[in-house]
Order: sequence, then structure tokens, then C-alpha cells
Amino acid sequence: MIFNSLLYLYIFLPVAVAGFVLIGKLYERRMQILWLTAMSFLFYGWWNPSYLGLLIVSILWNFSISSLLQTRKIRSILFMGIALNIGLLTYFKYMNFFVDSLHHALGMSLQFQSIALPLGISFFTFQQIAFLTDTYRGEDTKTTWSDYCFFISFFPQLIAGPIVRHSEFFPQIASSKFGKVQSSFMALGISMIVVGLLKKEVLADTFGLMADPAFTIATTGGIPTFGKAWMATLAYPFQLYFDFSGYTDMALGSAYLFGIQLPQNFTSPYRSKNIREFWQRWHRTLSNFLRDYLYIPLGGNRKGAARQGINIMITMILGGLWHGAAWGFVVWGGLHGMLIIGHLC
Repeated sequence: MIFNSLLYLYIFLPVAVAGFVLIGKLYERRMQILWLTAMSFLFYGWWNPSYLGLLIVSILWNFSISSLLQTRKIRSILFMGIALNIGLLTYFKYMNFFVDSLHHALGMSLQFQSIALPLGISFFTFQQIAFLTDTYRGEDTKTTWSDYCFFISFFPQLIAGPIVRHSEFFPQIASSKFGKVQSSFMALGISMIVVGLLKKEVLADTFGLMADPAFTIATTGGIPTFGKAWMATLAYPFQLYFDFSGYTDMALGSAYLFGIQLPQNFTSPYRSKNIREFWQRWHRTLSNFLRDYLYIPLGGNRKGAARQGINIMITMILGGLWHGAAWGFVVWGGLHGMLIIGHLC
């Protein structure tokens, strides 16, 4: 189920909101959380029910590890928790890539059944890694099982982000305002859904019509004309931006209908003055995650310019690989890393 589908807009979302409001009039906040968690599981399982079990197992594992870390701040426990998250992500998202790369490198055919990628696994994996790390660092992450399950599975941010931290989420659902109908949030939520839908269905698709012909020719082994190549080069960045930011607007708008404010993910990135500012405006929650949970732990800029450059390259290459399991994304991440290093110099 996707946000711009008729099923979501005319059936799922209205039912979720109506149930949330009705339960709020009859029962306490806890029942509203259980309702939204159940609807989130339905939303996720609609695509492939078998992967719903993967999400639930991931939530159970990480909640158990975080509970251990509350009383025993032992690094090996943290590593064990992170290792399973990385292992699941590697298997489902990158195993096909690794096997294909090995196949081409060895020039031989390897018998391997392609693995389907579970929706949103990159987002809910990173979100749980951040939660485990914050717990180990001593931040106040104490929460109930039901709240944690809701935090990870909340459907507006489950499939395509933004990546939400516990400090941005739990205070909101603990507030006395949560569960009550707020007309300002409702109006803002509906407005953002409409804007996001227009971005995706009108702007992104229009730019896609300009970009697709050249890419179609290239994927079939042909060479696009000079005009088509330039048209694709100029149109594709806007297609990508309006598609992703439109979907994010719909996610934020959906969350507002339940009185929850998710973090902004895009702040006019193409108006950036330099590449560093671009990454502060583009996919902000991913940039913040990579900075706080990879770049800074690697040493950041604390160990000299040479080490900082290495840390930037590692962060950006892994960030590129996070976007997609292909060598093109590795190269793309490396190029951005070199641009950032060049800007800092």
C-alpha cells in the first residue's frame, strides 16, 4: 500500500483516523496507540504478509536488547543488537548485489535465488540502531513494549521515512494533548497530503516524462540523442526531488492527522550554496543519522584533516550504498564525499 493509492487515500487513512478519534472518545490513550499499531501492521502486511513477521521479530529483538542495555551498559550487548540489524539489512538488501558482483568478477554462473527486498527495512533498521545506541549512551529511552512497537511501526514513517528518533517521538505521545482532535493539526495534515500528492502525481510524473526516454534508450544499449540526453540530465533531479519530497510531505501530513509531528526531511535542497549545505537540506534525517552514528563515532574531525577526509569518504560511500545496492550508488557516494572534502579544503 502506498500513500498515493486510492486504497490508502479513500479507505485506509479515513478508517484509521475515524477509529483513532472514536476510540479517543470511549477509551484511554493506550487503546489509541494499540489501534494505530494494529493499523500500521495492516498497512505493512498488505504488500506481503510474510514480511510482517520479519518486522515483528525485529521489534521484539531490539526491544529485548534495549531492555538489557538499560541495566547493563555492556558494549558487547550493543554490538550483538546492532549486528543482527546489520545482518538482516545485508541479507535482504545487499545479498543479490554481492552475488551478482561475485558472478561478474569470477565470470561464472552462481546458482542463487533472488531475494525480495522487504519494504522499509532500511528505515526501521536505522531507527532501531539509533535507539539501541542512545540507550547504551545513557539517554532516557525507557518505554513500554506497546509504545516502542508503535514508535517503530507507525505507518506514516515506516516505509520511506523520515528516520525518527525516540526523543522526537515519545514526548509527543506522552503529552496530554495526544489523542485529542486538534483542528490546526488536521488542517495542516490535509494540506500537506494534498501538496505531496500534487508533487508526486503532477510535478514528478511530468519531469519523469521528460527524463524517461533517454534512460529507456540507454538501458536497451542504445545511445540517446544530444537533446534527449540533456533533457534527462536536467529533468531527472527534479523528478527525484518532487517524488521523494512529495511522498515525505504525505507522510508528515498523515502523521499530523493523529497529532504527531515528524521531522522535516527536505528544506529546499536545490537552493544550497555548496555541497555541505546540500546534505544539511536533503534527506536531513539520514544525514543526521550518518553524522551522529557513523561519522562522529569514527572520529569526525577530531583526529586531523587526513583522518577527517577518510571518515567523510567512509560515511558518504556507505550513505550511497544505503540508497541502493549497486556500484553506481557506491560511486555516487564517493563523488559526494570528494566534493565535501574539496569544499572543506
